[in-house]
Amino acid sequence: MAQNGFDLKDVSLDVWERCIFWFAVSYVVANVGWFIGFSWFTLFFLVLIGGCAGVILIDRLHLDSKGKAVLITGCDTGFGFASAKKLHGMGYTVFAGVISSDTDGAKQLQKEFKTRMYTVPMNVTSDEDVTKALEYIKENLPADCNGIWALITNAGWSTFGEVEMVPLDVSPNPMFYLGVHSSSVFKIGKY
Repeated sequence: MAQNGFDLKDVSLDVWERCIFWFAVSYVVANVGWFIGFSWFTLFFLVLIGGCAGVILIDRLHLDSKGKAVLITGCDTGFGFASAKKLHGMGYTVFAGVISSDTDGAKQLQKEFKTRMYTVPMNVTSDEDVTKALEYIKENLPADCNGIWALITNAGWSTFGEVEMVPLDVSPNPMFYLGVHSSSVFKIGKY
């Protein structure tokens, strides 16, 4: 770790990618500026340094996770599972919605994380399961949390094709409907 608290090993690949983007932007701006009479060198480095500094400063911003709970649907596998682990690692209280407490993903989350991780059986296509999940969260929400801070609607299903183009009578429960329905249940439940 460097003396000022900044170490290049801590910079993620996303930050490097965004800095390369600013290199390209700097090149274009410098050439346009040179064409209309400005110093190519000055414009290039001003835009490059400004862009990269902005990227690094934004990357260093972090939300305080203290007292914040999140609900993630579809945590049995894939994106939901990875999101639950990542947000728990960042200090959030996680309510991980799973199809069943018996799935491999649910068992692994319960085994790996003893605190701030709650697996909630929640089939998002069932109104009853969504309502039961709300009640479970109300009962188990830690005292320092002021409700659900974020809802990540990851679980769902649809017929083949663009979800927005499929009529509701063909697929009565597309992802969009599930997200809106889950959100409205938790909003009405004041969580």
